[in-house]
Amino acid sequence: MLLLIGFAWQNEFSINTIKVILLIFIIWIANSTNSYILARTYYKSKDY
Repeated sequence: MLLLIGFAWQNEFSINTIKVILLIFIIWIANSTNSYILARTYYKSKDY
């Protein structure tokens, strides 16, 4: 993730910079969603 941010920061603004920013955004959303789904599934599957 930091590598992609560094790549976007280093290059001048172009179509590749937009692609990298979109990729960072998609990864950020996917990681948050997956973590939530996994934690919720684990919590609901526990037998008390």
